Amino acid sequence: MAVIRGSRGMSPSMWLGWLVGAAALAIAAMQGIAKANLLELAVLIWLAPLALYDLRRKEVPHMACVAVPCLAAIVYSLAGGIWQLSAAAAIAVVASERSFVRDVRVRRWLFSVALAVACLLVLDSGEAAPGAIGVIGFWLAFELGWWAGADAVVAITLALLWPGVELLVAIAAAHLGIMVILWLARKLRVVCERIQGGQSSMHLQSNAGPGTTLPGLPIITLAVVLLFLARLNAQSLL
Repeated sequence: MAVIRGSRGMSPSMWLGWLVGAAALAIAAMQGIAKANLLELAVLIWLAPLALYDLRRKEVPHMACVAVPCLAAIVYSLAGGIWQLSAAAAIAVVASERSFVRDVRVRRWLFSVALAVACLLVLDSGEAAPGAIGVIGFWLAFELGWWAGADAVVAITLALLWPGVELLVAIAAAHLGIMVILWLARKLRVVCERIQGGQSSMHLQSNAGPGTTLPGLPIITLAVVLLFLARLNAQSLL
């Protein structure tokens, strides 16, 4: 997607983050989490360093960090027989790169056609319909400026890997949880400022700012953690 920024090479801290994440997950696996699906472990090893990098610099270190896994997920979904989901993801990614077309009307026409075809694929995707709907939703979130390109590509990749409704629920729960935490943090800051400085509520409101926001990748990674824990719990009940 066009707004994926950063073309610099991997920094030492990035490689260190990958190694630490891999080591932590390996230790957890040896302590009994090995019965969990290896796909979740692989995704967490991939996302955890990217989330930390995004949290610090508001970007990904290199486009390949999200583009290559997305391409692999498209092939994975295609190999699993869910060609409609793979096609919808490919259409979304390709259509998001239409900025090279100079004519605005042509760009709008390409977007309309791509969206229509993707919606038709949703209708024909069967049990993978939640994943296909998620692909379109994540793509539209990018188009509307709600998500950065890297966030949308990562979310589309996850929808290809887990096309069920559980991923959408995990992403919604992660966003809702972060919103509640940020809201409580702002309220607590206001209360602390009132106690310490005795400022008027009007003055505090003017200093509160538009609100604290977080990059998308840490929240998406949190959603994968929630999904991972939910699957572990389901397996423990069997």
